[in-house]
Amino acid sequence: MGIALERLTNVRVSDNPLLTHIPNLDSQLWYNQHAYFTSGADSQLTNYLTQVIHSHFSDLPTYCDTFLPNANQSHVKRKLRVNAVNLAVPDKGIGLNYDGSYRLKVKPLEDAKPGKRSRMVGDLGVELSLVGGYVMACAKQAIYGRHVFNISGKTVCLYFSKDSSEANILGAFQLLMHHEYDFSFSIFSDDFCVSTKSGFMANLDITSCDSSHGPDIFRQLTLFFQNTQYYECVVSLVDQCRHSMDIKSLDHRHKVKLKPHHPTLWSGSTLTTFINTISVFNLCLSIVTYFIQTNDAAFSEKHCVMGSFKVGYLVTVDLCPTYHRLQFLKHSPCLSIDGNIVSVKNLGVILRSLGKSRGPPPSDNYYKLNREAAMSMEHSGNHRLTNAIRRKWGVDQMFCDYVDDGELLARYGIGDYALLDIVAMYDLASVGDVICSHYVDVILNVDYGYPISY
Repeated sequence: MGIALERLTNVRVSDNPLLTHIPNLDSQLWYNQHAYFTSGADSQLTNYLTQVIHSHFSDLPTYCDTFLPNANQSHVKRKLRVNAVNLAVPDKGIGLNYDGSYRLKVKPLEDAKPGKRSRMVGDLGVELSLVGGYVMACAKQAIYGRHVFNISGKTVCLYFSKDSSEANILGAFQLLMHHEYDFSFSIFSDDFCVSTKSGFMANLDITSCDSSHGPDIFRQLTLFFQNTQYYECVVSLVDQCRHSMDIKSLDHRHKVKLKPHHPTLWSGSTLTTFINTISVFNLCLSIVTYFIQTNDAAFSEKHCVMGSFKVGYLVTVDLCPTYHRLQFLKHSPCLSIDGNIVSVKNLGVILRSLGKSRGPPPSDNYYKLNREAAMSMEHSGNHRLTNAIRRKWGVDQMFCDYVDDGELLARYGIGDYALLDIVAMYDLASVGDVICSHYVDVILNVDYGYPISY
């Protein structure tokens, strides 16, 4: 739990040469974020998104019309939800009775990159979470799609993918590869990519994103919902983030209370995806503004790092020499043999998912388990590996947008023969076998940072 707490309470540091000379970097980042908003640098985005959200929310049904039917749907938490709705919907208006508690648990058995810290998940209560989940889903629907801005003559397109569906991920890659705008950003929460007309491409990631949001970001978020029927709900969701966090020992004899100085995005908040996305929107516009202000001839990693720094965030930049290295929601773009842009699930994701189960392997039902896994790969891409998996477990093959081996493996810098080697071993493997290969290591190294052992 101590390790997990560091995700929310740590001080940000950077080994990027552009930032290592800055004393008290974390304090400077907080100062920058406040200065960005007090200077009015956010006004274009704030005014625009306020109009977008007001327009969308004006047509939404009332809370009662939405929730009473939804809470009664068959679900393992139906009774819990019905009770929450009864509390949240009194005779008049919406009552949001947050009980003031915040219960924390460390997320168990999470597959993550090497060195990734444990994730802590909080329970912020059924009642407000149920309301907040609906309101934030509506907010994400409101900003779904492309948003085009003009900054000093430069066209900037921000594309928000509201979920990880195949169509939305494909839309993200089409924007990045068509170079229709001077700057194109594809975004989901804190996962985003950039491409420019000049050919620059990169995957960007915010360091300690959840713990980097200051009070000004929360204030901007609430402004979007002023004069809507759910303004009080959003204010209550932000108030949750001001609450202290109590950590108790197993025997309840000892307790530590952590009180944030300003709203803190606790894990488990229904605000997470939306507020992360809004933060990235601010980042993207700041990155372009910084590039324009420098009068540099070419856009580079420097502009991504320093433009983000101006808004109070640290970003890491993974440069992409070709479109194959772009990564968005665990997918990358490829060209099919027909020349179409397609989204393909990263091979490392597929390989890590094979032959896994929680607890002892179901030896009496392994065929069904693997067949269901193969069927779930319907939107993982049509290529030699997915076809081999589907064939081995009796699942129908796919016949559209086939990606050949060379195109698929360009992301990993290995030749066509590598996939032949992996597929041959998979075809011969039986239950209990472990496939060890240099090519598997290379794939997992690119997608997850695993060390290369073979």
